Amino acid sequence: MPSQLWYNFPMESLPDKSNQRKIPRREFLKKLPIIAGSAMALGTDNILSAPHHKEKQTKNVEIEKDRKSRLQKELNFNNIPGSHTLDSVVVGSRHEEVERLIGETNMCPELIDFEKAIYVPVDKYIIPVDKKDEAERIAERYFSEYVKKYKNSGVTIENSVHWTTADVRMAASDKTFIDDAENNSYTWRVCAVVENKGRILKGKYLPRYVVAYHELMHVEEIERGEKVSIFNNQKLSEILPTTQTIILLDRIYKELFSRNLSEEIDYEIFLNWGAGKVALGKIANFYRKLEEKYGGIGLAMASQESLEFLYGKI
Repeated sequence: MPSQLWYNFPMESLPDKSNQRKIPRREFLKKLPIIAGSAMALGTDNILSAPHHKEKQTKNVEIEKDRKSRLQKELNFNNIPGSHTLDSVVVGSRHEEVERLIGETNMCPELIDFEKAIYVPVDKYIIPVDKKDEAERIAERYFSEYVKKYKNSGVTIENSVHWTTADVRMAASDKTFIDDAENNSYTWRVCAVVENKGRILKGKYLPRYVVAYHELMHVEEIERGEKVSIFNNQKLSEILPTTQTIILLDRIYKELFSRNLSEEIDYEIFLNWGAGKVALGKIANFYRKLEEKYGGIGLAMASQESLEFLYGKI
């Protein structure tokens, strides 16, 4: 069985691998015909001369190379929304940011504690449900602005993720996974799946475009051709997407209620890690300002100011 790597928008807490439910790999993907020629018999003569045997091997290599090249195009987001092959400019575009952070964990183990603290679902529900339509329009604008950097490569808010109406969240949506099958119909790609409607919890709303933003960031952070699960074996796979989600929701809330962007909103939500008990509004403001200063959430998180904040010195 091909291995698959799972990245989930926070549902209950940091996922427990032992209880992780998996998305059926072909559930949302189109069934593609086997590429003609990839399984072509090139001869079974056991008494081929050495030159003929070498020629046969060369043809095999050429056919395999051609097959993978065609699959990379056919299975890419242009044809299957949310499916990113090695031809996608999105895959791995921010991988170095994660690697840089992992290098900081020896000096600042609080990075791991912070990730655990922010990766809690209830803390993402801050928008009143009666504002959901307006919130979704604002979220769509932010997501569109984010995707715009890939405009010249044909990436849009429609095809960057797969919008599903499966309505079975835990089984089939709000996830990013790697499919590393290598056969006549499949080849390596990253798939991002998002429920085509927002979430509601206790009278609060989480816009679908915020979830899409989060999942696309996972696609950006996965190393091209990755075969080993970052989710299972690597640290900090959620710290940047989740911090960005907090910043984005705070922005949307302030726009909805005409609040000053620099104002620290009291959401009555507090997160705990080594630095102590810190208000969600303070975290949103702090990292938004750092992101603006350094030009990206990865550089912001790895900055000296961020590490001091996580130590509890700010």
